[in-house]
Amino acid sequence: MNRKLFGLCASLLFLSACTNTPDQPEEKVAVWLDQGWSDEQRQWFHHETQGTATLPIPYEWFIELEQPINLKSWYKGEGRVKFSSTKFLQKFGYIPSPQTAVNPDELPVGFAKTSGIPDLVNGGTYNAIGLTCAGCHTGHMTYQGTSIRIDGGPAVSNITLMIKAMGVSLMETDIDQPRRARFKTAVINKLQAETPNIPLSELNARFEKTYKAVIKGLKAELISILKTKDESVEEGFTRLDALNRIGNTVFGAYNSANIVPTNAPVNYPHIWTTSWFDWVQYDGSIMQPMIRNAGESMGVAAWLNLEPGPDQFDSSIAVGALFEMERLLAGNHPQKSKAFNGLKAPKWPENILGTINQVLASEGEKLYEKHCESCHLPVISSGKFWTDKYWKKITPDGANYLALNLIPTSEIGTDTAQSNILQTRTVDISGMDMSGTVCNLPGGEPVQVTSGPATPFAFALGLTVERAINFYYDKHNISPKKRELMNGGRPNCLQAPKAYKARPLNGIWATAPFLHNASVASLYEILIPAEERASTLYLGYLEFNPVKVGFISTKKDGLSKTKALTKVVVSGPNARHGNFNSGHEFSDNKGAQGVIGPLLKEHERWALVEYLKTL
Repeated sequence: MNRKLFGLCASLLFLSACTNTPDQPEEKVAVWLDQGWSDEQRQWFHHETQGTATLPIPYEWFIELEQPINLKSWYKGEGRVKFSSTKFLQKFGYIPSPQTAVNPDELPVGFAKTSGIPDLVNGGTYNAIGLTCAGCHTGHMTYQGTSIRIDGGPAVSNITLMIKAMGVSLMETDIDQPRRARFKTAVINKLQAETPNIPLSELNARFEKTYKAVIKGLKAELISILKTKDESVEEGFTRLDALNRIGNTVFGAYNSANIVPTNAPVNYPHIWTTSWFDWVQYDGSIMQPMIRNAGESMGVAAWLNLEPGPDQFDSSIAVGALFEMERLLAGNHPQKSKAFNGLKAPKWPENILGTINQVLASEGEKLYEKHCESCHLPVISSGKFWTDKYWKKITPDGANYLALNLIPTSEIGTDTAQSNILQTRTVDISGMDMSGTVCNLPGGEPVQVTSGPATPFAFALGLTVERAINFYYDKHNISPKKRELMNGGRPNCLQAPKAYKARPLNGIWATAPFLHNASVASLYEILIPAEERASTLYLGYLEFNPVKVGFISTKKDGLSKTKALTKVVVSGPNARHGNFNSGHEFSDNKGAQGVIGPLLKEHERWALVEYLKTL
């Protein structure tokens, strides 16, 4: 066996060992819950590009790539089914979506074609395959054969597993020459149909150059995985270290020394109501919605030019589409009507999950007022929620926004890994033209950001995103008034508190698993002492438990296994573990870190769970 083939086979065996997927319960019928969107609005949100090139191959390649095959059945043709088939991508937690004008290739929810991405291999541009907002913010669960689908809910997907499987397919394609020939022919035929003016010889030459670059990049990625696997924390189903990945994507492309292990995974956040918060992100670090959304698109690989020059900060970020997505999510200002519109929180579907015990729930309501309201605010159906006590002006002449409580990590006692990132991470941006200021709170004083070997990550990222947005505005001659509108009427103010925000609990039943890092399986387990919570959590199985309110955690091949420790380590090598399921605890150990209320009686726990179903 020659050296190239030996290396590919070794890599293939390693990746194959990491790409098991779980068997899921049977789905007999699918139901999208009514959250205020029409089918057309939902489809647009599911497949409108953010300007991203999330997957490291062109769109046409993704459509034509064959699935991985079992090595024992190498010549039996099992791999000829397309990787992009709905049935295959469901294995990674993605939700089927019909073939429509906005989804011509019948890709799952959250996938889109992005045209016009600069082709750094061949010159010109190419069509990329990217994740949309819906790729991370659309939830689903099954119960007794019914698939319940929730817009704006946490995704139950595993993008890292999917990319590893894609790596297996590409390596198999490189080894198996007949398969490689089939793949090339299919891609060239598709490109010929789309670009008939480009000569066949040029299409062939572009394919070969791109192919060589992709295989080289795949090997580099494999080496990176091997180097950091002992320092990284497994993300898996339902979890992603989004903040560190944004930093790796944006600043790692400029200087590879800026790439850090992914060790602070969080549950994909649910996004209904979020448009009206004064601060967003788990750690309450960002104020402006355009900064939040454009930064997220950069994290899932929108193209960005950071090289100094007149086109520095040009990007593929779809700023106009992000503005329209935010408007669709937000709706009109809710305070006057005392009701959120736009994307609404999902209501518990009693016809599917069972009737709520209203007598028990009424007892839970009193317990909520006593133990939960001081942090999570009054429930949105109450009159006091809509009073000026909870709605504040961010700017003197602006609208009111919901003022959320930021709870210090020393008080809430949950895993500190995510809140540590903006507090401690720096990036080397030496040589980058990064002079500018960012609004810093508390205090609101502008912070000067300069290029250097240890620039604070929080302010470097905030200014980079702002510069990219402003480049778009200038390029498209957006007026100052329209810019303010697209920015949500809020300045780009940042903060890096060692805290997590406590958001309203409307729709909380549909957001399992719980705590910011998805370390607790159900609402019931949130209400028991931390040492009684399950120490091992299996994520990715879609069957729902309507009694405890959360996904069923059961040992199955292919699920993500999380060893959830109960004691937060605040210093030393394990300080940023990322998996602690401690904190937010009801216990008689009054005054201990993470204890937020007294030990609840069993009846009280069930009453609270029943009430939370009603929100």
